[in-house]
Amino acid sequence: MSEINRLISIDIEPGGRTKPVGTIGIAEIGDTQILSDFLMRFRSPLFKGSQSHLDHPSFAESWQYLDAFIDESTLTSYGYGYDMKALKALLQADGFDVPDYTFLDGKTTLNRVRKQIGDLQTVASELLFTDNEIKQKKAIWKLNPEKYDKVILHNAQDDAVANAMIFTEVIFPETGTNCSTILSYPQVALKSLKTRASSIHS
Repeated sequence: MSEINRLISIDIEPGGRTKPVGTIGIAEIGDTQILSDFLMRFRSPLFKGSQSHLDHPSFAESWQYLDAFIDESTLTSYGYGYDMKALKALLQADGFDVPDYTFLDGKTTLNRVRKQIGDLQTVASELLFTDNEIKQKKAIWKLNPEKYDKVILHNAQDDAVANAMIFTEVIFPETGTNCSTILSYPQVALKSLKTRASSIHS
């Protein structure tokens, strides 16, 4: 596999036994910019309790749309282990077959390009945002801290967008690659969602 047709950044907050609502953030990556991004909220099948008071669609309903949107794209997330585990848990909880998606790890790739190590909040602050932008994001969080999960990258959509920006603003320019040719970069780490089998292109 040396070329891909489409690269989509994904971040998953699956909900859980005490969290009735899950979220999935999506950002479609172009060669130089983000083409689209959105946030999906759903009733988590991992929650153990009543969800009758919630207006959100079920994960099963959301998944039908999302699966069609992803189609044959390659997925990427920042530290793909958690997101792969979360997606498999949601799919299995609702009785779906696990698709054979390929995941590319933004965290590993960035580390190999820049030797940059850190959680996504830290890396985004250092590489993607100006001091002014960080102040604005913190101010938004302070206005309603209960609404947002985190101070700078507020939710799964922000996480997906930040991972996408790492590709468009750092990885692609510094490696001379783009969406179609990123897999030609040495030491790109990939995993199959279905088998969790790893491969490293070198």
